[in-house]
Amino acid sequence: MLGCLLLWARVLVCLVLLGSRVAEGADTFAVEFEAPDNLRPLLEQHVELSRWQSHERMTAEEFRRLYRAAPKEIADLLATQGYYRPSVESTLDEQGERLRARFVVQPGDPVNVASTTIEFAGALTRDDRDAERKVERLRAAWPLVAGEVFRHEQWEEGKRALLRSLALDRYPLATIAKSEAVVDPQAGSVRLSVLVDSGPAARFGTLVIEGLKRYPRSIVENLNPIRPGEPYSILQLQEYQTRLLDSGYFTSVTVDAPAEPDGTAAVRVWLEERESRRIAFGIGYSTDTGTRVQAEYRLLNFMDRGLQLGARIKVESRANSAGADLYFPTNAQGHRYRITSEAENKEIQGTETDKIVLTLGRSRRRGDIAADVSVSYVAEEERVAGFGRDSRSALTGNWAYTIRRTDHPLFPRDGYLFNLQVGGAPGVLVAEESFLRLYGRLVHYRKMGDSGVLTLRGELGTTLADATNDVPSDYLFRTGGDQTVRGYAFQSLGVRKGAAVTGGRALAVASVEYTRWITDDWGAAIFFDAGNAADDFKNFELMKGVGVGARWRSPVGPLNLDVAHGVDDGKFRLHFSVGLAF
Repeated sequence: MLGCLLLWARVLVCLVLLGSRVAEGADTFAVEFEAPDNLRPLLEQHVELSRWQSHERMTAEEFRRLYRAAPKEIADLLATQGYYRPSVESTLDEQGERLRARFVVQPGDPVNVASTTIEFAGALTRDDRDAERKVERLRAAWPLVAGEVFRHEQWEEGKRALLRSLALDRYPLATIAKSEAVVDPQAGSVRLSVLVDSGPAARFGTLVIEGLKRYPRSIVENLNPIRPGEPYSILQLQEYQTRLLDSGYFTSVTVDAPAEPDGTAAVRVWLEERESRRIAFGIGYSTDTGTRVQAEYRLLNFMDRGLQLGARIKVESRANSAGADLYFPTNAQGHRYRITSEAENKEIQGTETDKIVLTLGRSRRRGDIAADVSVSYVAEEERVAGFGRDSRSALTGNWAYTIRRTDHPLFPRDGYLFNLQVGGAPGVLVAEESFLRLYGRLVHYRKMGDSGVLTLRGELGTTLADATNDVPSDYLFRTGGDQTVRGYAFQSLGVRKGAAVTGGRALAVASVEYTRWITDDWGAAIFFDAGNAADDFKNFELMKGVGVGARWRSPVGPLNLDVAHGVDDGKFRLHFSVGLAF
């Protein structure tokens, strides 16, 4: 016991002595820069003497050596910012073992760009019919224009940008053949010249696949938008990689096409396959539908043909559902077929609905555009408190078109989302009455300064039908809730029947929201919503809601927590949601 105590005592003494030596070292050596505020951080971070002054191994001899080298370092650093005629005065104050280095820095006037000459060689100038347009675009994007301060970082980035732009379309082997920055310190100017050799115009070659074991090769081939002989394009490679990741078969995908000296570029795909069987469980909560528990089973290689067979069940406070689906692999034309079934029971705003939906559909995605067509059989029974029940069925045709053009898929700050839907049924065969549903939604994001985002949202819908009794509820409109008109309960805005709310034939919603990001992940929002659903637009009355909210960029998507005031009913409500409503 005594031995242990003595050992711990020695350890503590060593730690104290070490700490005192570090503190002594920090007090022994010091460096001070007297320089403009915009340049001082650069010197403090990169001058060797400043970086190592507090190191435990720093000695007086090493400090003096670094002190003598510092003026040249300072001049070289200032040159990267365009200052080629600086004045650097240095003094070293020695008081016993203590050394203090002081540098008075006067950068002088910066050097400005006098002219820039950008020339091109290679296949771009010989064989490319769009060479003149491409060259003009590249020259226009050059960052250092005449009259601007010459900065080394922009000079290097400008050259890299030239190569990136050429590699993006046809010329992945482009190089900087020659570059010069001729500085005239007396005139305070610099003349820039760059010669870019585009190299050969590359074209895609054959497809090489690695890592495919469980699934048919046709899955990877059919998702390929690239054909042998097509001009090289990085955007095509990125599109191919996105398609493979979105297919659900793979956990990791890398697509590359290294170009050979002759310009041929075989498309190489490296894959990590997902397990063919997957079971997932989830639990969640929203102020719209309450607590949610769900489970899903998915078989990704049904019948060893890449068919995806799935079954799922979801239990919520206000709705329960179960379903099964069969998805076919994307074919060579880019189409993906599906067969789905869904049974649902829900009770919302005094209206209880039981329905079964069977769907045969086909979807196609190209870049940021997705289109979907389907045929569905709907059988539904609706019970409205105090009004009895209605049974209806219909065989419907549906079409949906979506454009997603934003700067980020989960946390957009710029761009827009657009969705258009058309669906209905003729009054023959299954449906007792003809109806046609038209619906559109637009969300626009716009940057406001460095940390602000303005979000504009609008919805408009109408159902053309003589009456609503024989129209399935999914083809009518209700609104209100977390991501529609905040300040009102979920789907509480619609056609009122006694104490219940049912769907109507008219919908209009508009929203304005401003979000200010306080940190990278947390923000605050203020918003105004207005909208309603009614049986027609003649008696339409906008219901308004205002409020404030908190925003969090969570790992699973944007998390929104809002406190909203329903202006027309005078109530306050809390709204909570995760993800984008689209």
